Amino acid sequence: MQALGATARTDKVGLAVLAMVLTDLTLSVADAAIKATSSDMPLWQFFLLRSAVTMPFLIAIVKWLYPSISLRPGHAGWAALRSGLLLASLGACSNMSQTQ
Repeated sequence: MQALGATARTDKVGLAVLAMVLTDLTLSVADAAIKATSSDMPLWQFFLLRSAVTMPFLIAIVKWLYPSISLRPGHAGWAALRSGLLLASLGACSNMSQTQ
């Protein structure tokens, strides 16, 4: 019998922390490179370019460190919902900044 709150699955806390640290590092490097090259770029182009620069590095790092880990989400519907909400919030913030 399992203790209250215990789960049968094993969480990969170390992998999650490593992913967050590497994400912050690559986003910081990408932000610095993009800010140095263009100061009058619209916000949506900035985010698109930052993602295009950052994602290949993150995928390569994770695949190099953990080749047996799948990068596919366990529940694709939740990942799609989260992405859609982030995109909607980015659009709302962009519209609010343009009206001021």
